[in-house]
Amino acid sequence: MQIKFHVREFHPQNLLGRDLSARRPLNPRRIAAKRIDMRKIIDITALSIAVCVLVMVLFLPSPVLSFKCYRGDGVGCAQLGRDKLSRGDYDGAKFALTKACEAGENDSCFDLGALYDGEGNATQAGVFYDAACDKNVAVACHKLGNLYQRGRLSRDFVAAAQRYARACDLGYAKSCHNAAVVYFTGGFGLTADLAKAVSFFERGCDGGLVDSCYNAGVAYYKGLGAPQDRDKAEKLYTKSCELGYGDACNNLGYLYLSEGGLRGFSKGLGCVKKGCDAGNKKSCQLYEFMKEQILKK
Repeated sequence: MQIKFHVREFHPQNLLGRDLSARRPLNPRRIAAKRIDMRKIIDITALSIAVCVLVMVLFLPSPVLSFKCYRGDGVGCAQLGRDKLSRGDYDGAKFALTKACEAGENDSCFDLGALYDGEGNATQAGVFYDAACDKNVAVACHKLGNLYQRGRLSRDFVAAAQRYARACDLGYAKSCHNAAVVYFTGGFGLTADLAKAVSFFERGCDGGLVDSCYNAGVAYYKGLGAPQDRDKAEKLYTKSCELGYGDACNNLGYLYLSEGGLRGFSKGLGCVKKGCDAGNKKSCQLYEFMKEQILKK
């Protein structure tokens, strides 16, 4: 028996029975429109990703910093703490700054102390200020001295003077002035020492503090804790006056007027005028009086 092969003719129909040969050719315009739509989708997707990344950078702590801090990187913890602090995440900032402080980042110890200080927790602030002060962070020593001077820890002028003196030695002029104040007044465990007070006022003056220059000038003019020295008082008053401190201009004016003579009167008038311009009421009253005397003559 012979096997017969029946070859069936292919009809271009799909499974649904539609004639594929009758299908319309693709429209080039429709193809171009689809391509444009696809590009728009890609652009929108890329923009969304970029916005998400920007939000993470601006509003979320850096994952890299978090990872570094987790691995014990002190610098990373310090940066992370400041980042969290700037975003108002104080608990997160405390955690990161504590790790940074423990890792030897001394400024972080101060930042942590300042954070607790701002919250009114003087005890914890003192702990971290003390840690930073031990590592020669001058402003931390100064802040710790403030806590002792104002009695926010214990009211202890001895401890305050020690911290101020250390900060002064580290170049913090405000502490030189504060050390002078506590030594000048004494009390709360500290014996007054006018000589030390004058010395610290002079160091504060060297650091550009006008009130320190003024106070040192008064001390030398009156002989308080230092030998009476008119010339030195004049120099200190002059420096303070030139820096805009009205009280010093007023005192300098009186000093020149006490010399007598036309030269003393002229220099005194100029200083009193500076004092008045700086807001010193006594200088203004004296200046008006001196002008009246000139007009009478």
